[in-house]
Amino acid sequence: TSSNFSCDTSFKNLTGFLFTFLNKNTKELVKKAMPTAVIPGSFATPSLLASIIDKKFTQSLPLYRQEQSLERNGITLSRQTMANWMIKLHDLYFDVFVEHMHKQLLKSEYLNVDETTLEVLELLKTEGRQNCYMWLYKTGRSEDKQMAIYRFENDRKHERVKNYLNGYTNVVQSDGYAAYRNLEGVTNMGCFAH
Repeated sequence: TSSNFSCDTSFKNLTGFLFTFLNKNTKELVKKAMPTAVIPGSFATPSLLASIIDKKFTQSLPLYRQEQSLERNGITLSRQTMANWMIKLHDLYFDVFVEHMHKQLLKSEYLNVDETTLEVLELLKTEGRQNCYMWLYKTGRSEDKQMAIYRFENDRKHERVKNYLNGYTNVVQSDGYAAYRNLEGVTNMGCFAH
């Protein structure tokens, strides 16, 4: 029972263990192994990370509002920490999925492609400009594997779409931006919204 255990505070520097207890009856040191961290060196649990991602990308709740909501509940967790976790998750895990999606995307028969400006406030301080670009590559409705891949780029150079769609030889539907018309081996189809 729990009354048979007391916390032994003399074991402060044990690494790899979450709990260390001294059994009062047997005088044995009992250690509970720490679960492997999703992000090494972080206290973020899988459920916390899933909640942050779901709120940001599914429920459109920005990190600053998540930070405020947590603060109202007595939890201090900065938006910078949450942003860093998402970047780290991408680097550790999600990049593999995105690469797989990219390979599947290049096999599709029809793509919608577009780019739009994206303000990056930090660039105003460091480079004197704000605009970067978010490029969207989306499979058509008739494809078995529906997907959309968003890619952040610092600029709108023709090489961005050319390099990403390298090897693609089917239909690209896009607006009139010359980068799409200059793709080799594709059939261009105009956008009906422009």
